[in-house]
Amino acid sequence: MGPPRKKHYSLEQVVAGCSVIAGQIAEVYNKLGSDEINILYIKNGGSLPGEILGHMLTERGFFVNLYSPHYGRYDESGFGGKIEIKKDLSRLDKIMIAKSINRDNLAIHLDELADKGETLEFAREDIKGYGNIDEEKFSNYVFTAVLCRKPDFAALPDNNPLKASLKFCAYPDAPNRWLTFPWEKDSKFYRKKIANLVYNAPVSELREFAGTLVK
Repeated sequence: MGPPRKKHYSLEQVVAGCSVIAGQIAEVYNKLGSDEINILYIKNGGSLPGEILGHMLTERGFFVNLYSPHYGRYDESGFGGKIEIKKDLSRLDKIMIAKSINRDNLAIHLDELADKGETLEFAREDIKGYGNIDEEKFSNYVFTAVLCRKPDFAALPDNNPLKASLKFCAYPDAPNRWLTFPWEKDSKFYRKKIANLVYNAPVSELREFAGTLVK
């Protein structure tokens, strides 16, 4: 049995995908009549897409708040173990997000891909503890966004709350392969500079780099 087949996404595809998602968010935002957009990009896969998306939406005239919760597993291989919060948001951030949702504003979890959906489901449940969020507001204003949707996620029942929340996706028919992105060492588009910005640099440096990609 040979190594798993891979599908590699370039930096240009990441930027193009963020542009698609920005357009989708803008359309929903205008329908809902929101005042601001809260992007909760999940480190590390969602970090660069989240910062790119923040620039794109801001340039369109939207008021955007960016947050970066970090979820992971006890098993660092990523293939087993219970999902846990590796870096939590501050209590103040959580209160602000909850209040924003109750004022009819969007809150969007962003990651690079949706596969089995376990991390995204954990994130969606986590936000319920941010404050006293009205149930109807939660259903109507808390969504999920990903660059790529894989077959396992697409096969979830349509009435699955997580699947129903996935309103924004750039590549909904991603193949059932190992997907790679330019901040990952196993990507043929790997760039050490991008990896350092995603994994090690202060968010201000990542944000500055993201800004250069949308000009």
